[in-house]
Amino acid sequence: MSFRITPHHLANETIRYSQSHNANLARLQRQISSGLRIEKPSDQPGVLSSLLANKASVLRIDVDIENITSSRSKLNQSVSQLVSAKEAFQRAKSLNLQGVQSYEERETFAQEIDGILELVVHIANTTDGGKPLYAGTSNTLEPFRIVGTDLEGRTTQVAYEGSEDRSSVVIGVRQSVETLYAGSEIFASMDRQATIFIGDTGVEPGPSVDSATGFGELEVTHTITTFGGASGLQPGASSIGGDTILGAHTLTVDEPNGTLALDGAPPVSFVAGDPDVRVEGINGAVVYVDTATLVGGFTGTISLQGDGTLSTDGGASTTAIDFTANQAVTHATTGDITYIDTSAVSVAGQELVEYSGTASAFEVLVNLRDDLLNTRGLTQSQWHDSIERHLGEIQRVHDHLLSVVSEQSATLENLDAFENQTEVYKLDTQHEIAEVESTDVPEAVVQFQAAQNSLQYTYAISLQLMNTNILDFLT
Repeated sequence: MSFRITPHHLANETIRYSQSHNANLARLQRQISSGLRIEKPSDQPGVLSSLLANKASVLRIDVDIENITSSRSKLNQSVSQLVSAKEAFQRAKSLNLQGVQSYEERETFAQEIDGILELVVHIANTTDGGKPLYAGTSNTLEPFRIVGTDLEGRTTQVAYEGSEDRSSVVIGVRQSVETLYAGSEIFASMDRQATIFIGDTGVEPGPSVDSATGFGELEVTHTITTFGGASGLQPGASSIGGDTILGAHTLTVDEPNGTLALDGAPPVSFVAGDPDVRVEGINGAVVYVDTATLVGGFTGTISLQGDGTLSTDGGASTTAIDFTANQAVTHATTGDITYIDTSAVSVAGQELVEYSGTASAFEVLVNLRDDLLNTRGLTQSQWHDSIERHLGEIQRVHDHLLSVVSEQSATLENLDAFENQTEVYKLDTQHEIAEVESTDVPEAVVQFQAAQNSLQYTYAISLQLMNTNILDFLT
């Protein structure tokens, strides 16, 4: 079967080829003007998945870089504030040293310590972008709140109301950085040491670890005195409220000469039949004796046993003294436990208690200020010893603040290095995207010129083929 090429067929072919070349020219022109080689998924479906994955990576990297910038801002602000707090405690240490040497100027030093306390509270409540730096994961705007003042309006207690957990920010795949620290770990850290008792009752720290913190008081109270032997002596009328002896004591009785002596102290004269003879021993030991039933002519030494109670909550609860080496006394309100060695307790009285190494940064300053003012009524010797002990507490807080500054500074250094790595990865990913998606302009221009030439060639050939006359068919 023969096939004839008619003018109509030539016209159709010319139109088809010209449309194809024009479409190619239009595509190349869009690629050159937009700079994009892939405009829609159908352009190159084989590379679409990797292209979209790389674009998603760039978006994620941008978020990571924003988080790094935000984290750096918070950590820089935190380091600056903690350095200020550290310097404040350095000044407090200087005032403490001056207080030891100058008892007369203690009120002036106490006023400056009060100012340092206000500054540290302000630092502890610092915010960055409306977010507190030292509240952990909590959103409370004021994590440290003053909850106690004295009659002079001075701060006595600061409470922490933030979270115990650090807040972290994601800065990369399986990478995060801790930016908002828990205030309790910065301003209320502990390095518990042996508990100190200030008094003359004979109590000592027990071997177990206390749970109480800061400063406290221990009331050592007498309840009853028991007389041994066959002297006929009985507790005096004032014994319950007046006796101070605790544990084992001795009473030397000389009825013929009318004297009583407690624990070898100078003898006390009495009149036979006196129902309430006060006998004083050493270190504040006192016993009241009823001589009404004293055996006539009795001479000798009898044993006394004083029993009593312990209380760390002002008498709200009491614990009977058992004269052992590790007696637990619980605070009725807080539940804090103090372990006490009561084996050598000899007299009743009040003990001031210092739970060394447990005071918060605020309590350290409050305690130093109050001791400079001697609000606990310490003797001159006790006062100097206490002021010197404050040096160790101030140094402890100072060193801890320094360690947190060092930790956050190291985090900032690592953050800078990680940001550089992230930027490099972003550039590499953007380069991969450009390799796939972007137009190779020189190549596209060459292709565009070739397409134009092909179009012109199509028009020229079509014109020549279609430009026929009768002579072409006669030859």
